[in-house]
Amino acid sequence: MRSAERLVEQLERGETGTKTYEIASGEDLSMMAVAEIGQEAAHEECGIEVDIELVENPRSGETMVEDFRVDISKVRERLGWNTRRNITKSLRLLLK
Repeated sequence: MRSAERLVEQLERGETGTKTYEIASGEDLSMMAVAEIGQEAAHEECGIEVDIELVENPRSGETMVEDFRVDISKVRERLGWNTRRNITKSLRLLLK
């Protein structure tokens, strides 16, 4: 009961009781670059040839920002979290 009361009090003050952290590798790659990394990994790890086709984004009008960089300093400082793998290593691990 006390926990529920405390949550109601937090909500009344505009607090959600949650914290948000951005989790990312810090790499700033285009979708094409990620696709090419995946293509290479599929070939080298699985012997699969994957075609990449560039198509127009049907939702491009919904994009609200030009820059998609993520600041992971807060999660590093507060939680001690750090990236262990980059995109290339992650894709290769997924394909094994």
